Amino acid sequence: MMAPFLRASAVSIAVLLAWTAAAAAQSSAGQPGDVRTWRGKESPSPPRRNGGAKPAASRDNNPSRPIVFYLAKGEPDACGPSCSEWIAADGVIDAGSGQRFRALLDRLGGRRLPVFFHSPGGSVVDAIEIGQIMRQRRMTASVGWTIPQGCDPERPAQAACNAAKRSGRELAARIDPTRTQCNSACVYAFVGAAERQVPAGVRLGVHSSRIVLRLRTALPPGIDRGLLRRIAEEKLQSGNARLARYIEAMGIDKELLDTAWRVPFDHVRLLTRDELARFAIDTRAVVESEWTMDDRPSVPPAVLKLRFEASEAGPKAYRMSFIRLGCGDRDELKVAYAQEQLAGALPAARAIKISAGGGDFVFSPDADRTRATAERPPIEVRRASVPVDFFTTAAAGESIELAESSDRQDAESRPRVAKLSTIGLARALGTLVERCAATAAVPVRAFELMSRPSGRRAE
Repeated sequence: MMAPFLRASAVSIAVLLAWTAAAAAQSSAGQPGDVRTWRGKESPSPPRRNGGAKPAASRDNNPSRPIVFYLAKGEPDACGPSCSEWIAADGVIDAGSGQRFRALLDRLGGRRLPVFFHSPGGSVVDAIEIGQIMRQRRMTASVGWTIPQGCDPERPAQAACNAAKRSGRELAARIDPTRTQCNSACVYAFVGAAERQVPAGVRLGVHSSRIVLRLRTALPPGIDRGLLRRIAEEKLQSGNARLARYIEAMGIDKELLDTAWRVPFDHVRLLTRDELARFAIDTRAVVESEWTMDDRPSVPPAVLKLRFEASEAGPKAYRMSFIRLGCGDRDELKVAYAQEQLAGALPAARAIKISAGGGDFVFSPDADRTRATAERPPIEVRRASVPVDFFTTAAAGESIELAESSDRQDAESRPRVAKLSTIGLARALGTLVERCAATAAVPVRAFELMSRPSGRRAE
C-alpha cells in the first residue's frame, strides 16, 4: 500500500508502508509453545528436529528469497498416499505473490494439486490473497521443504537451483518436513486452504505483525516523524481488522490471532498439536509421519516413526508416541516404543503387541519413564529385540497393527488397536540395514530414546 506523498520543506518523499509478518530463519520443528527471540540481522540456529539441539551450521535452509511457486514431481506417495505431484511454495511472501500464484494455477488448468509451503512469512496482504485463492479452488495445503533433484540441500541458495525453480518446468523433487518452516504470514496463507495438513512434528510459528517503512529517498531533516508513526499505526490497526475478518471467514478460531498478537514481532511462538486442533487449523484425529531415517551424525543409525492421536484426556488433547528401530545383534533390530502419559487419559498399557504379515512380537513389560517437564508430560519407553525379517515382511504390506491392553476388567479393557502406515518403511529399513552392517551397533541410551523425533508427512 502506498501512503500519500508527504511534503516537508517543499520536498516530496514517496513512503511505502508495508504490512508484514516475517520471522527470521527458524525451523518449525522445535518444542511446541517455544517463544524464541531474534535481534538485529543475526539469524538464530533452528532448534533440533526432536527438541532443541542445533543442527549443523551448514544446514542453512532459510528461504530468504521472494517466494517462488513451481510444479514438483516425486516418487509414488512422495506427497502423501497416492500423491506424487505438488506445488512448491518456497520463499518470502512478497508483493505480487498472490498474482504469481494465480498465474501458475491458471496454467495448470483444472488440476487441483496440494501446496507445500516453506516460508518464514512476509506480506500479510499477499498471504491473505494466496489463502483466498486456495479456498476458492478448494485446495489442500501442507508444510514441507521441496528439494529439487540436483539441488544441494546444504547449499539451498545455489544460483542454478534457484533458476530451475523459476524456469516454469516441472522439477523432479522430494519433500523434507524435518527442516522446514511456515511462520508468521505463511500461517495466514496456509489457513486459507480448504484442507490443511500439518505434518507430525512440524510446528507453525506465529507472532504479531508490524508496519515497515521503506523510503525511496532520504528523509529531510524537517519531516514530521510523529505523523509517520501515526500513519503506520493507523495502517496496522486497519490491517489487523482485515486479518481478523479473513480468519473468521476461513473458519479459524480467533484465538489464533489473540495468541499471535501477544507475541512481540522479534519473537516467534510455535503452536502445539493441541492448539492446531483447538484453533481449527488441523483437526485430524490421527496424524502420523512416514518411517524415516534419523540422519543426525551425533546419534547411532535409526529409523523413526512419529504419531499423534486424539486422547481420552479431553477435547483437542493429543498423545504423542513414536517407534524407533536401531541396530541390534546380527540380524536383529532394537525396537523402542515411546508414548506420552497424559493426565486424565486411560492408564498405561500392560502389554503392547505389534503384528504384521502373519507375525507379531510383544514389548517387554518393563518400562522406563521420564519425569514430566513444563513442556511435556512423562513418557513411557518399552523395548524389544526383533528380527529384521519381521519389518522386511511388514514393509510389503500397507499397515502394521499396534495393540495395547491393560489390567482393567470392564468394557473399556479391550485392546486399543492402531494401524500404522508402512509408507517409507522399505526405503528407510534398507538404509538402516546398510548402515548397521557398516558400523558396530551402539547401545541406545534412554535419553536418546525419549527425545522427540521429527516426522515426515501427515497422512
